[in-house]
Amino acid sequence: MKRENEIKVNWCPVCNQGWVEIKMDIGEKKMILVCDECDSTWDTPEKMSLNDTNDYRPIEKTRNPTPKEIRDLGWEKYIIKDINDFMRTFPIDS
Repeated sequence: MKRENEIKVNWCPVCNQGWVEIKMDIGEKKMILVCDECDSTWDTPEKMSLNDTNDYRPIEKTRNPTPKEIRDLGWEKYIIKDINDFMRTFPIDS
């Protein structure tokens, strides 16, 4: 069974509407972070902020990385383990 959050690492700081997920950029043959809503991208989880986005760079084709690819790069520590706990850290608009 596939977990829904197995590649989610953060809520997008650019659009505030989508999940930032780990993806494999097929053309560049490297892992990147991509917002599933606005397509903003980042090269590393450590540099993921509003100011460090690569949103100008078009991504032709991506795929979900394998768990081994994620582990080999050391990015498994950035994956959100519990979406509900993660979302509780965000203020609710009234």
